[in-house]
Amino acid sequence: MIILLILNVVIIERILFMPDIILKTKDLTKKYQSKTVVDALNLEVKKGEIFGLLGPNGAGKSTTMNMICSITRPTAGSIELLGADPWKQKKQVINQIGYIPQELAVHGNLKAWENVELFASLYGIKGKQLKKTIEESLEYVGLLDKRNEYAKNFSGGMKRRLNIACAVGHKPELLFFDEPTVGIDPQSRNFILEKIKESNKNGTTVVYTSHYMEEVEAICSRIAIMDNGKVIACGTSEELKHLVTSEDNGITLEEVFLTLTGKQLRDYR
Repeated sequence: MIILLILNVVIIERILFMPDIILKTKDLTKKYQSKTVVDALNLEVKKGEIFGLLGPNGAGKSTTMNMICSITRPTAGSIELLGADPWKQKKQVINQIGYIPQELAVHGNLKAWENVELFASLYGIKGKQLKKTIEESLEYVGLLDKRNEYAKNFSGGMKRRLNIACAVGHKPELLFFDEPTVGIDPQSRNFILEKIKESNKNGTTVVYTSHYMEEVEAICSRIAIMDNGKVIACGTSEELKHLVTSEDNGITLEEVFLTLTGKQLRDYR
C-alpha cells in the first residue's frame, strides 16, 4: 500500500512538473516520388525554449518547417502544434505562429511600412491596431526611421530584419527561423540574435535553423541534428559533445556535427 502511494506521488509530480510540449511530430514523413526527404521524424519542442535544428544541405530541415507551418503537406505521420493539428485546425494555429523563411518574403516595390501592413492585415489586424503594429514591428527590428523607404533599396541585413518584422506583428507564441542570418554582416547578425533572445525572454518559443554553429550554441537551449531526413542526435550542446567524447577537451559543436554527419560535401543537393 505504501509503495503504491509513493508511486502515485511520483507520477503526479511528473505530470505537474512536466514541461509543456508546444510542438510534437510523430513519424513525420515527406516523399517526392521515390525520394524520402523527411523520414519518420520524431521531434518535441518544449514551451519557452529556443530549439535549434541543425543538418547538412538536404537533411530535410526546411521541408520539416514547411510541413509544420502548413506550407508543404506531409506524406505520412502527425503534427501536434499548440495542442492542435495544423492541417486539420489551421485557423486555431495560424495566428499563434510566425515563420521567417530562408528566402526573403518582402516585396521590393513596397515601402517598409507597406510590407509590414501587408502581412499584418493577413492576420486580420485593422484600423488603429494595424498602425500600432506597423510601428512596433519596425521599431523592434530597428527600421522605424526607414519606414518610408522601398525595400528594394535596403541592404541584405535590412531586408532580413524587415523579413522578421513582417512575421512578428501579430505577436506569435511560437516563431520559426529558417536561416535568418544568411549573407549578412556581423552587426546585423548580432542584432537579430539579440532580438531572438529578447523575444524568448518575453515568452516566445523559438525553433531556429542555421549553418552557423556558433549561433546555435550561443542561443539554443536544446539542439537536434538531422541527417537524411532523421534526427540522429538531440540534447543540450554539452550533451551532444559527450556523445562524441567523454573528455573535457574543448570540442566544438561544429566538430560534433562533422563527426555525426560526416565530411562528405552536401552542397550539390
